[in-house]
Amino acid sequence: MFARRQTVTPGLGRSMLGFLDWPRQYVSLGASGVHKTTLNLFALLRRARLPARLLARYIGVFISLAILSVFASTAANAVTINSVSASPTTFTDPGTLITFTMAFNTDNRAWTGATFTDTNGSVFSVGTCSPGPNGQTNQAVTCTFTYTTPAGRITDLQFIPMVTVDGLDTATSSGLITITYVPSTVTLASTPSAATQVGQSYSQTNVASGGMAPYTYSISAGSLPAGTSLNSATGTVSGTPTAAGSFNYTVQAVDSTTPAHLTASQTVSGTIAKGTQTISFTQPANAALTSGPVTLSATTSSGLMVAFTSTTTAVCTVSGNSVTLLSAGTCTIDADQAGNANYQAATTVSRSFAVTQGTQAISFAQPANAALTSGPVALSATASSGLTVAFTSTTTAVCTVSGNSVTLLSAGTCTIDADQAGNANYQAAATVSRSFSVTQGTQTISFTQPANAALTSGPVTLSATASSGLTVAFTSTTTAVCTVSGNSVTLLSAGTCTIDADQAGNANYQAAATVSRSFAVTQGTNVITFNTLPNRALGSGSFSLSATASSGLTVTFVSTTTTVCGVSGATVSLLSVGQCTVEARQAGNGSYMAAVPVAQSFSVAKAATTITLHVPATNLYGYPLTLSATVNGVAPTGSITFRDGGATLATVVLSGGTATFITSGLSAGSHDLSASYSGDASNLPTMSSVVSIMVNLRPDPSQDPDVIGLINAQASAMERFGQTQIDNIRDRLTRLHGDDDDSGPVAFGMTVNQSQSKAAQQWFDENKDDAQAYAGSPDDTDGSAQALAAMPTGSVQESPLFHLWTTGSVSFGSVTPSGGTENSFSTPGLTAGIDTQVMKHLKAGIAIGYASDKTTIGDDGTRSDGKSISVALYGSYNFLPSTFLDVVGGYGHANFDSERYSSDGDVLLKGARGGEEWFGSAALSREFKSGAWLVSPFGRVDAVHWKLDSYAETGSSTWALNYDSMNTTSVRTALGLNMSYDIPVDWGKLSLDAAFEDSYRLSGDYNQILNYADLTTGPFYSVTGEANSTNQVTTGLGLSAKVGTINMRAKYQLSFGNGWRVENQNFIGSVGFPLN
Repeated sequence: MFARRQTVTPGLGRSMLGFLDWPRQYVSLGASGVHKTTLNLFALLRRARLPARLLARYIGVFISLAILSVFASTAANAVTINSVSASPTTFTDPGTLITFTMAFNTDNRAWTGATFTDTNGSVFSVGTCSPGPNGQTNQAVTCTFTYTTPAGRITDLQFIPMVTVDGLDTATSSGLITITYVPSTVTLASTPSAATQVGQSYSQTNVASGGMAPYTYSISAGSLPAGTSLNSATGTVSGTPTAAGSFNYTVQAVDSTTPAHLTASQTVSGTIAKGTQTISFTQPANAALTSGPVTLSATTSSGLMVAFTSTTTAVCTVSGNSVTLLSAGTCTIDADQAGNANYQAATTVSRSFAVTQGTQAISFAQPANAALTSGPVALSATASSGLTVAFTSTTTAVCTVSGNSVTLLSAGTCTIDADQAGNANYQAAATVSRSFSVTQGTQTISFTQPANAALTSGPVTLSATASSGLTVAFTSTTTAVCTVSGNSVTLLSAGTCTIDADQAGNANYQAAATVSRSFAVTQGTNVITFNTLPNRALGSGSFSLSATASSGLTVTFVSTTTTVCGVSGATVSLLSVGQCTVEARQAGNGSYMAAVPVAQSFSVAKAATTITLHVPATNLYGYPLTLSATVNGVAPTGSITFRDGGATLATVVLSGGTATFITSGLSAGSHDLSASYSGDASNLPTMSSVVSIMVNLRPDPSQDPDVIGLINAQASAMERFGQTQIDNIRDRLTRLHGDDDDSGPVAFGMTVNQSQSKAAQQWFDENKDDAQAYAGSPDDTDGSAQALAAMPTGSVQESPLFHLWTTGSVSFGSVTPSGGTENSFSTPGLTAGIDTQVMKHLKAGIAIGYASDKTTIGDDGTRSDGKSISVALYGSYNFLPSTFLDVVGGYGHANFDSERYSSDGDVLLKGARGGEEWFGSAALSREFKSGAWLVSPFGRVDAVHWKLDSYAETGSSTWALNYDSMNTTSVRTALGLNMSYDIPVDWGKLSLDAAFEDSYRLSGDYNQILNYADLTTGPFYSVTGEANSTNQVTTGLGLSAKVGTINMRAKYQLSFGNGWRVENQNFIGSVGFPLN
C-alpha cells in the first residue's frame, strides 16, 4: 500500500483560501492586479511542490485568471517605463554582481512592485526605490536592482523589466536587457607529493580553474615515476614508486568549452629516493648441541635476500641459512640486507637461542675375577664425548679405586661404576657398572716367646702378628696359672703358663696354623693398701672399712682402741669421743707371701646436732603459743633456750631430746623465733633456723555476718515482743469501741440486767423482733419499751461487768541487716486480759502476755531462741462522739539462748542472756458508720524501751565473745485506716475486715559493745544497727464469724520495710456467757 502525504505551510494554506475567493473579487481588481496576483500564486505553488493532481487543478485556475487578466488589461490606464540600464554589461566568471537601474512613471497611481524576469524564468524583485511605492502619484520613480550571475552560465543573460500599479496594471519594457558573456582562460595549479620515496605512497595533485568544467587531464610529455598513474578526471598522480631516480612529466588540462576547448599545462619534476626496508626474522628454537644443524628463516619487506652471520662463533657458526652448533651456550645470529639501487640497507635484526648440552655414553670393559692377593686390577672405559671416564667403587669394603687401578681389600664381589660427569657441552653420561669376584688369600702367624715372670710382676704382654694383618687371638691352656684377655696375660698362681696364638681367618683369608708359647710364673709379694680414715663425729653412724691386698686375697681388720671404737668384719662402730686405731692384715697363701699389717687412726669428735623448732601456723594475740624444740644428736642432754629476736623467752631442760615452752606474752606483730642447744659431753651445741611468725589480732567480730545477724536478731526480737503485746491489746481496744465482746479470741462476760422491762429482756436475749412487737403493745404499761423501740436495731447491747479475753498472733519474715546475713524469724505471741467499763466513756483492763522468737541466721547453724512474759494496763476513752483515745502501757522480761558458728575457729559457740522491756502506745481514732460499713482512720505512737543483759559465749577459749549490756528506746508513729463490712447471714453474722498502716520509726538504733572473752582488757568492738525498718507499710485482711455466743476471727497482715518483710497471722475466738 502507498500513502500520499501533502505538506502545506500555514502561509500557503491561507493563500489557497484567499485564492478560492478570487473569482468574486476580479471585477474590482483590474487587469494589472489579476496579472500580478496570478504570477505570485504561480510562484508560491512552485515552491510548495504540490502533488501533480492538485497542481494541475490549480494550473487550470491560473489559466482562467490569465485570460481574465488579458481582458482586464485592455481597459486599464497606461503605465510607462522611462529607462532601464545595467552595469556591467558583460561577465566572465560566475558570481559577477550586476546592478540594474529602472525609471518609470506610475500614471498618477501608487505602484506596488517592480521585477526583472530572466528569459530562463528567474524572477527577482526590486532592491531599493526612491521615492517609495506608497502614496506616490504621477512621479518618476527610480529603482536599483542587483543580480549575481549563476554558476555554469557561459551564455548571454537577458532580462524583462516589469512594473505593477495598484496590484493589477503592469508595464513592460519594449526591449530585453542583455548581459554579454565574455569567455576566460584556463589555469592549472600543481602541488608536489609529500612523499617521494620508493615504497611510500605518492600523491601529486593538479587542479584546473577557469574556462568551463569539467576538465580532462593527461600526460603530454615525459613519463611518470614507475609505479604511479594519472587520474584523468581529477588530475591526481598517485601510486607507490618502485624505482629510485629523477622524473619529469607534463600534465595537460582541457576544459569543456565548446566548440573550442581551452587548455593549460604544468610540468612536474623531482627525484624518487631509495626506499627503506625491514627484516622479519623467525626466532630459532633452543637446540641440543648434538641435535644437528639449525635452519634459519628470515624475509625482508623489499623481497631482497637476507644474509646471516654468527656473533657467537665459539658457540655456533653459519653457512647460508644453516647453523652449526659448536658448544653449549647462547647462539646469537644477525640477519642483514645490504640494500640495492632502490632500497637502503635494512636494520640488523638479531635472534638468540640456547644451545643445550649434548648426551654421551660410556663403553666399559668387563674386568676378570682376581684373588685378594693377586695385586691391583687395571680398568678400561671410554666416553662417546671423548671426555675422560672416572671410576668409583661401590663396594669399598671389597675394593677401592685410584685412577683406573683397583686395590683389592677383601674377598667378595667388587663393583666398579664408570661415570663421565659431563661438562659445559655434555650432560653427564649414564653410569655403567661392572662387577668381578675377589677370592680368599692365605696367612701365617709370627709369635714372640714371652719371658718368665713373677706372679706379682703384673700382666705379661703378648706379641704376635698374622701375614694377613688380621688380629691374632690368644688363649691360655693353663687357666689355673694364667688367663689371657686380648694380648695381656694375667698371672693367677705360680706354675707354667702356656699360651696359644691363633688367627681364624675371615671372608678374605683362610685360618692360620696355631703357634704355642710357654713361660714360668714364680710366687709374688703381698702388699696391703689401706687408705687414711677421715675424722668422724660421734653419732654419725657406723661405717665400712676398705683395704686391698696386692694378692687379691681378703684383708681382715682389728681395732686396737676398743673403748673408742669396735670392728666387726669390715664395719666400724663409734663408741666414744677419742682416737680410734684400726689395723689391716693379710696372711698370704701358696702363691703370695704374708703382707705387712697396715694401721690407720682417726679422731672421734662430739656429735653434730640439729634443732627442729615447731611453731603453730596460726598465732593469735592473747592466745597461748606453744614452742617445741627437738634436738637430733646422740642421746642429747642439756637445755634449750628459746629466743624472740635477741630477747630470751625461756631456758628449758631437755626431756627425751625435746623441750617445750608455752607463752601468751607475744605482742601482736612480727616475731623472729629461734632455739639454741647448750650441748653436752657427746653432742655439740647448735642453733635452729629462725622461724618468722605473725601474731595477729583476732578478726574484728563486728564485721562477722553471723555476729551482726545474732545481735540484730535479739534486738529485733525484743522490739517484736513489746510490739506484739501492743498490737494484740490494740486489737482488743478497737473491739471495745462498740461495746462488742466479740473482739477477743476467747471472751467471757458476766452481765447484769439494766432494765426490768420485758422488752429489754427480750432484746438482750436476742429476741429483737419480739421486743419490737412488745414495745407497741398494751402490755407495755410502764412505757419503758417506747424508748427502746425508738433505738436503731443493734444499738442496744448488754453491758457486762467485766470481760475476759485472749488474742494470739504469729509474725514471721526475714531481714538482712547491713553487713550481716539473712535473718529468718518466727514470733508467735499470746495475750489474755480482763477489762470493764470503769466510768462513762472509759473502759480499762489488765493483760498478761507471752511471746517466743526463733530466728535462723544464715545457713551455717547460727540461731537465736527467745521467750518473753509481760503484763500491761490498757484503756479506751470515748471523749467525743465516735472518737476514741486508746492507751497501753506494760512491762516484760525476756530470755535468749543462742548458738553462733565461728568460721575462724570452726566451732559452734553457745550463749544465754536475759533482758527486760517497757512498752507503751497511744492511739487516736474516729469511726464512721454507714449501714454495714465501718471506716475508722487512726493515728498512733508506739514506744518500746528494752535492755539486754551482758553475757559471754562458751565453747572456745579463743573465739568466744563477751557482749556488754545494751538498751535502746524505739519510738514509732503510724497513720492508718481500718475498715469492716457486716454481712447478715441466717446462722449469725459474717464480717470482712481490711486495714492499711504506714509507720515511721523516730528512734531505736542499738549499739552492742563486745570483745573476745579471754581478752578482758580489749580491744573492744561495736555493732550498730536498727531493730526494725525505719519506714514500714502494713496491709491486712480479716474475716469474723459469729454463731450464737461463739465468735471466730482470723486476720492476716503483711508488712514491708527497707530490707524487712514481715507476715502476721492472728487467730481469734470468743465465747459469750450472759448472766441474768
